[in-house]
Amino acid sequence: MNLKIWIWSVVLLLGADAHAEIYKRTLPGGIRVTVVDGPFDRSLHSIKDCGQADTCLIDNVPPLSTIGLPTTEIKSITVNVGGRHYVLPSDRMFDPGLDPRSGGIERFAGFCSDSFNCAFRARFSEAGGAYAVEWLISGGVPIRTVLSASIDISGLFAEHPSPPKEK
Repeated sequence: MNLKIWIWSVVLLLGADAHAEIYKRTLPGGIRVTVVDGPFDRSLHSIKDCGQADTCLIDNVPPLSTIGLPTTEIKSITVNVGGRHYVLPSDRMFDPGLDPRSGGIERFAGFCSDSFNCAFRARFSEAGGAYAVEWLISGGVPIRTVLSASIDISGLFAEHPSPPKEK
């Protein structure tokens, strides 16, 4: 196959994700975290009321810490532990500020008591503001328990980056 045709085929197949950024971190215990972000894709969301206020409604909810439309969004967050692979919920997570110069994925912390039970926290921020997130993997099922732009919660997560371990 002609190299030029092959390159164009790859570009067309990747589409918008060709500009995605991949951030990786290994937490204590060999837990591998991968976060992928990329350009905000309007076509994947319902957008309303952009002319009414500083903040548009995205999928009928105002985005956290974003004025107007976001420029980036988290495409996926995956965790690998003990041979198991989990996808953490990442909807409504816009403009995460994952660039290493702003702290990026280093603000992601957590632990696993075994390969089926884990807890994670992360803080994300961009010029518009900050938000905090917490997830649990319970019995092998990932759930997001916190998604908040509260300064109090963000401060708590800054002081205690990893969720508490049950005694």
